[in-house]
Amino acid sequence: NELDYYAASRFGEPLPKVLSALVLQSMGGADGFATTVSTDRAGLSGDFELLLTARRFEAEYLTGAALPSVQVAIDCLLVTGAPRRVLGRCDGAATEAAAADRMGEIVLAMERAAQRALAEVRSKAVALARSSGKK
Repeated sequence: NELDYYAASRFGEPLPKVLSALVLQSMGGADGFATTVSTDRAGLSGDFELLLTARRFEAEYLTGAALPSVQVAIDCLLVTGAPRRVLGRCDGAATEAAAADRMGEIVLAMERAAQRALAEVRSKAVALARSSGKK
C-alpha cells in the first residue's frame, strides 16, 4: 500500500468550501429549486436543507491503469425547514477517468465527476421535495 500526492498541489479552498460552491451552482435552474441560498446558516431559514458529506473525493490509480480514476461520492439528506424532519436520502456518486496523468487533467476529471454526482443529488432532492408537497 502506498500513498502518493502531487507536490505543492491543493485546492484554493478547503473541500467543504469547494463543494459548497459547486452545490449552489448545481441546485438551481429550470428543473432544480426555485431559490438556492448560501450554505452559511446566518439566521436564514428555508423550506429545505441539504446535509452533505463528501464520502470520496479522490483520484486513484487502479491496478494496471496508466491513468488515474477520480471517485466522487456524496452522502446527502434532505431535511425540511420547520418543523425539521428528514425527507430522505439523496446520495450521488460518479467516476471519471482523467484524460492524462497531469494535475490539470485530474482536476478537470474531479470537477466533471463532482458535477455528475451533484446532478444525481439534485435529481433525488427535487423528487423528495416534490413528494413532500413543497418546492
